[in-house]
Amino acid sequence: MRCTQAVLPGITIKKDVHMNKLPNAVKWLIVLAVLGAMGALMWKVNDRASRVEMPAPDNTFGIYRSASST
Repeated sequence: MRCTQAVLPGITIKKDVHMNKLPNAVKWLIVLAVLGAMGALMWKVNDRASRVEMPAPDNTFGIYRSASST
């Protein structure tokens, strides 16, 4: 494993350059796979939430106005 070093006054930071060995196509495939997985999970959550029956709004404190027909 190759590492590059950046030396600051009193601090040594080692930066791993292991990701530079992957081709760009593989990196983009990883990004697309992650975005696809996130989209699939979002789709499932939206599908499940759309099947939940919502109760009518509670107007205990009178914050909802009724529409006037004029």
